[in-house]
Amino acid sequence: MSRTLGQQFIIENVAGAGGTTGSIGPCAPDPTDTTIQVGHVGTHAFSVSLYPNLAYRPDVDFEPIGVVAEQPLLVVARKDFHQKT
Repeated sequence: MSRTLGQQFIIENVAGAGGTTGSIGPCAPDPTDTTIQVGHVGTHAFSVSLYPNLAYRPDVDFEPIGVVAEQPLLVVARKDFHQKT
């Protein structure tokens, strides 16, 4: 990508806390940098309810630019589970 973009391109893989640790960095990047984060449902949806003191607000601090992959979700339960919908 460096050749295509004409500038240095660095990939940083930051693990921890379901992806929220890696999501903190792109919230306050150097104004001279272009930072792109690949988030997921955990870092931008579930994390809001799981971490009450989350260091970022997914709905305010990020702007979606595209979808890399879609993954269907399936919810399963016992056959005798009382809920039907």
